[in-house]
Amino acid sequence: MKKIIQTLFFFLLLSFNAQKIERDTLSEKFADIEAIVINDTDYEKVDYSFALKKEINSRLKSVNPNVNFEIGVRFDNNLQKKGIIRNVILFLHKTDSQDNLTDLEINFYKMDGLTGKPLEKLNKQQILYAPKNKKRTEVRINVENYHIPFLTEGVLVAVKWLPTKNHDYRVGPAIRFTNYTEKLTYTRYNNDDSKWGFGPNFSRKNGFYTNAMIGLEVYVKKEKATMNKKYLYVIIALLAIIVLCLLTYKTSEKIVFNNQKEILTHDFGILERNKTPVYNYTFKYVNINHDSLKVYGVREGCDCTQSNVKKGLYFKNDTISIKIKYDPNKYKDHGVNVKQFFLITNKSISNFDTILPLTLKGIVK
Repeated sequence: MKKIIQTLFFFLLLSFNAQKIERDTLSEKFADIEAIVINDTDYEKVDYSFALKKEINSRLKSVNPNVNFEIGVRFDNNLQKKGIIRNVILFLHKTDSQDNLTDLEINFYKMDGLTGKPLEKLNKQQILYAPKNKKRTEVRINVENYHIPFLTEGVLVAVKWLPTKNHDYRVGPAIRFTNYTEKLTYTRYNNDDSKWGFGPNFSRKNGFYTNAMIGLEVYVKKEKATMNKKYLYVIIALLAIIVLCLLTYKTSEKIVFNNQKEILTHDFGILERNKTPVYNYTFKYVNINHDSLKVYGVREGCDCTQSNVKKGLYFKNDTISIKIKYDPNKYKDHGVNVKQFFLITNKSISNFDTILPLTLKGIVK
């Protein structure tokens, strides 16, 4: 029983926090987890970003928008956690002065886990981005209101240049290219799902492939282990109740500690709340069994009481004085009241090992 009480007591004094971080094969960025609401309280803002580093100064200069050309980058979900897409990042290159700008349509496609090819479109609404100028820039397009899922099979994020009113055959903005060790870029024409194929490769290095520079930020499904903290608080409260019940059991009796008989309970008798606002008592414990005894302090069971003890080292036959103040007006106590305190030391001083339980009681009127 003694070991059980010790274990439960010290569980209440300890707290810990563990966080597991996993990484994707692409270069990424992590930010602190921050709770948000996106129709589903099981999601957290993890700010998990995918983006390829710049390896070459290359670009897709212009596009003929009349053939519905589309280029996209595959994002593998190496975390294998469901999520919701937050932002798309487009790394745009400088557009030539003779080319007009047009709106870009952003689309998301489910990936086939077996063939690795894009399947049906995930966004039900059209998502547009209107470029502001022809400069080289990086733009972040927020899509969280579209609630596009980040599937465990991964997704393809694609860009399509829309036709202009003048039916231009060369339009921008230009998109940047880079090299990477995987083929992640797909292209197609005429909205034909059967025409998806790997994009062109301009790399001169063996084992490197040309990819469009597109980034992605997602909200990832939170771990079950990080569920609502209220359950943790409930468990701690239950443990506290159990400990207090066990420590209270029979502590009002005379107990023999190493042949030293001490009365650990003080009975105030009748406490008149209106006449005496605060009641004081000093418990005294004589260290007759240890050459030295270290006192860490006193733990209280109620904030209607205050305790004071000199912390530090006590030698043999030294007296430890524990001064207690009790305020029955704090919570307007009435009737029989029992208050507990626990002297914490480094050596065995009671049937509860290094813990000495003390009790005040009385009838409040």
